[in-house]
Amino acid sequence: MCKISENQNIRKDIRIFSFNVEGLASGLEDTNLLRLMHKNDICLLQETWKRDESKINLPGWWDFSQVRPKIKKAGRHSGGISVLCKNEFRAGIKIVESIEGFVWIKLDAKFFGLINDLFVCATYIPPQYSENQYAKKIDYFKYLSSAISKYGNKGNIMIAGDLNSRIGSYNEEFFHEINEIDELCPNEVKSSENHKQRLSCDEKINNYGKKLLNLCKVFNLKIINGYVPGDRQGSFTCYGARGSSVVDYFICDNSLFNIVTRMEVHPPQFQSIHAPISAQLSTKFQIQTPDNELLPTIPKIKWDEFRSGTYKKLLNQSINLERVKILESKLTHDLLNKEDLEECTKELTNILYSNASKCFRIVKKLRKRKIKVKNKPWFSKDCVSLKKRLTNISKLLQKSPHDPLIRGNFIKIKKD
Repeated sequence: MCKISENQNIRKDIRIFSFNVEGLASGLEDTNLLRLMHKNDICLLQETWKRDESKINLPGWWDFSQVRPKIKKAGRHSGGISVLCKNEFRAGIKIVESIEGFVWIKLDAKFFGLINDLFVCATYIPPQYSENQYAKKIDYFKYLSSAISKYGNKGNIMIAGDLNSRIGSYNEEFFHEINEIDELCPNEVKSSENHKQRLSCDEKINNYGKKLLNLCKVFNLKIINGYVPGDRQGSFTCYGARGSSVVDYFICDNSLFNIVTRMEVHPPQFQSIHAPISAQLSTKFQIQTPDNELLPTIPKIKWDEFRSGTYKKLLNQSINLERVKILESKLTHDLLNKEDLEECTKELTNILYSNASKCFRIVKKLRKRKIKVKNKPWFSKDCVSLKKRLTNISKLLQKSPHDPLIRGNFIKIKKD
């Protein structure tokens, strides 16, 4: 039987995942994406293109979706944000606000072992020249400014998502009004001796980038890209037909930045030109875990029909028969209680296991459970081959983002 122990399992970090999936329906059919998601605790997905607020129904996950109303002339839905978290963390997470392009979630300080409550904003800001009618009506950075001011007084702040802002390698701490010379040569801007220079593979800056840098300076926010282990160089996060850029970010306040231990930019995934990004926050929180999960795993014994006769002979030895008789007498006793029954169960298991280990092969390493996704009837062998090619070329693109041949092949295979 399984009891809940007073000694609970202690986690050392929170893992947050952000990705502009460019269509959630097809994205969840990709095993590579599912593996990445399962390595994290909270997933923030942008441009889901969902038609309604129905549940995603991913086993083991809770989800909330924001849906953008469909434009009449458009062929499909656009925008949309989905927040997912593993079921065991649901008690510590609350949706506090949802508005076009932004979903704010609160991570409870007590549950996650944080000093302050953490307010995470899953963000999608359309391109600055977008013709979308919603993008034209909303001043995204004005809203962000008021929201950061509001939630910053209640706890720590983190912004994650696709902001379509290009900021070069400028440091937000000493951002000034950028002149034409600085904009042409962003890496030549001198940094203060007291601040480490943030690196970025993207040297260009756009108007949204200037607004983002100004926002970070006003609220003393830190851009995590290009600063921490895992992404020291500020890797590209978007690979378009016209070139590569950094537009997907993790941004947080200075006190939270001190517990960010790692950030990774993963290869672009199936169906999207964006690269998923993930961040780890060093903390400690407790979740009740059954006793049997805290104990070392018992090695598995593989049954062998040819050695079954030897196993029977071992069990029929006098010493084992005596142990079984003692168990029988205990089980037939009138005053048998719960503790006695558990002891008898353990003793019987010990008899069977100790003798089996003498004649059968012991499997010490168990195979990892594979995530299987049932392919649709139209997903032929050619589609499987094309998907493998896309996976391989996306890894090459991450290593050689300036190679026009690799980028061209990536765009072509993605369309196919």
